[in-house]
Amino acid sequence: MRFLKQDGIQVKDINQYYLDKYNISLRINNDIYEPAEDTFLMIDNVIIPRNVKIILEIGCGSGIISLALSKKFPNKRFILSDISFISTQYTNYNIKLNRLQSNIDVICSDSIDALINFSPDLILWNPPYLPEEEHSFFTQTEKMMLFGGKKGYEAVYKLINKLNKRKMNTTFYTIFSSLAWDPEEEIRNENLSIQFEIIKEQKLPFEKLYLVKILIGD
Repeated sequence: MRFLKQDGIQVKDINQYYLDKYNISLRINNDIYEPAEDTFLMIDNVIIPRNVKIILEIGCGSGIISLALSKKFPNKRFILSDISFISTQYTNYNIKLNRLQSNIDVICSDSIDALINFSPDLILWNPPYLPEEEHSFFTQTEKMMLFGGKKGYEAVYKLINKLNKRKMNTTFYTIFSSLAWDPEEEIRNENLSIQFEIIKEQKLPFEKLYLVKILIGD
C-alpha cells in the first residue's frame, strides 16, 4: 500500500481484486468500472501483431485491459487515457502495484482530444455501449460508464469520425452489444464506410457481446 498516499487514493474507498488468470492485482473504487464479461472478452481475444509498437487504450478505467495485455505482450508500449482523473489515479496505482511502469503511461483526456500529432498502431476501447434510458435512476458517473447514447453506439461512432478526420491509419478494437448494434444492419447500411470484422461473440442471458476489429484509414 506504499503508493496510496502519493497517488491520492483513499484507503476506505478501495475494492481489492486478484485476477489469477492474468496474474494481476487490482484496486478500484465504486466510481470505476468493475471488470466484467466485456473486459475479459477483450483481454482474451485481442491479438497484437509483431509490427505494432504503440497501443492506445481509451477509457481505461482501472487499467485492467492494458495491464493484462502488457504482460501478454511485454515488448509493446501502452498509452492509457481516461476522462476521469480518479480513474487515472487508480490506473497509475495499479500499474505500480503490478510493476509495469516501464511499459505503460497514463494521461487524463477525453478520448483522443489531448493527443496531438499522435497516431497509435492500435486502439482499444471497451466503451459504454448500452442504449440510454429516458427515466434512469443511475448516477451521472454510472451513466458515463454504461450508456453510449440514445441508441447505444453513438460514442463509438463519434470516435471513428474523429479518427477519420485526423486521417489516421490504425486498427481499432471495440465492443458492441446486441441491445444496440446489429452487424447485419451495418453490412446493409451503405452510408457507413466502416470496414469491420467480428473477432469474437459472447452470449449472455440478456444480450450478445461482439468484439469488433475496425480498420481506420486506407
